[in-house]
Amino acid sequence: MDRFRGLIPPMVTPIAAGVPDPRGITALVEHTVDHLDGMVVGGSCGEGPSLGRTGRIATLGHFIDALAGRLPIIAGVASTSLSDIADLIAVGDGMGVAGYLVPPPFYFTNSATGVMSFFREVAGMTDREIVIYDNPKTTKTPMPVELLASIVEGSANINHVKVTDTDLEKVTELHERSDATLLAGSDEVMHHQVLRGCEGAVTAAPQVFPRRCRAWFDAAVAGGGRAEYDRLLPLVIELIQGPDQYPAVVKHALLTLGVLASDEILPPLTPLDDRRCGEIAAAIHGDGTDE
Repeated sequence: MDRFRGLIPPMVTPIAAGVPDPRGITALVEHTVDHLDGMVVGGSCGEGPSLGRTGRIATLGHFIDALAGRLPIIAGVASTSLSDIADLIAVGDGMGVAGYLVPPPFYFTNSATGVMSFFREVAGMTDREIVIYDNPKTTKTPMPVELLASIVEGSANINHVKVTDTDLEKVTELHERSDATLLAGSDEVMHHQVLRGCEGAVTAAPQVFPRRCRAWFDAAVAGGGRAEYDRLLPLVIELIQGPDQYPAVVKHALLTLGVLASDEILPPLTPLDDRRCGEIAAAIHGDGTDE
């Protein structure tokens, strides 16, 4: 299979009256599609854990309809239940998704053996690509380089790692130890991750400023891009100030830009207060330009 490379942001899920909004999804797709290389749908930025099975499937269908084959979709299938993951993957395979973003199971303390077994089980559910989601802050499961390299080596359809761990040496070591395609996973270090060998970015900023991020990524792949990345920093700072609220931050940024008609989010996330909304608006318009 072709590897996933380039800008593949985890898309927010526009919501209207508590359910996925196809009009908002279409508007978001049209705002971004010409500058991206793929989309992640139903991940954490897309409030996948809050959508439930019905909401996840509806969201995936709306994005597929809006994209009309223009970009590949990677579906987020995070769950503590292997049977739930199998169900979502079966649906995704039937809808034609290109791959799945899968973190290790959370809540229980995981052993290395358990994590290996988990990813072997998931890889056996599909012939599509499985992207390992290495996010120790959220999953409470550190995955050292040796473990990640072993998972990739042992599964034919696990060839990607989204590195949300902000330890920059991890990218360097993984690049040396494995032939996996590495994807930058954290906006605040994505520039340095790309310079160290990540071939793509699964980060939030590209859906807000797709043109700016295209210019940044292309320059960074060539070994530059610092000036372009610095233009993104006001938004990046807002994203990392409230890590539990970043879907709300992204949605309000898109509302400020006029892309979305609403920044509605699903509980248990809570709406941003007026102070945060003002800070985000200032970050968006701070240099006098939107894109």
